[in-house]
Amino acid sequence: MIKTCAYCGHREATEKEHVIGRAFFDKPCPPDIITVPSCGLCNRQKWTTSNKYMSDDEEYMRTVLSMYIKSAQHPSAIAVFKGRVVRSVTRSVEERPGIAARLSSQMGLYNFRSSDGQVISNQPACEVEWHRFVCVLTKIARGLYYWDTNTALPKDYGVMVNSYLKINCEITVSASPQEHTPVS
Repeated sequence: MIKTCAYCGHREATEKEHVIGRAFFDKPCPPDIITVPSCGLCNRQKWTTSNKYMSDDEEYMRTVLSMYIKSAQHPSAIAVFKGRVVRSVTRSVEERPGIAARLSSQMGLYNFRSSDGQVISNQPACEVEWHRFVCVLTKIARGLYYWDTNTALPKDYGVMVNSYLKINCEITVSASPQEHTPVS
């Protein structure tokens, strides 16, 4: 039986795509990562408005999430940071200054409010490129939709990613402009 691509829905699938990219896992990757059939074009296409390959956006998102203060409290996040993120940033500096230069150019000093309401002044932080998160989360939502239904989400159906406080995200798949179905 010929399978169609989970992302475009019309080309023959010749490869398997990891719905959640391997970049988000420490090595060795778990053997049961969800994969869906994909055509070569969708598997390696430039998905983003920034004209970056999806793997670049996954790498960016993984790096930013691993630098989030609460990530320092989770053993898996620590392992990903010490492994993949450090290698990625080191490689970027040596081979292609992309992610390291990008993140350092987005660094600045910001004021934050603690959970008890106190202002914490002049803390280093990074301005995040949220459109890159949206691209990755859209790809994940489309992949999970296929995995659950064995049908590609039609291209004219939108995937909306709404961020609250720039950390908590809600993902909805829209069948029409009026109908929104949460994806969990």
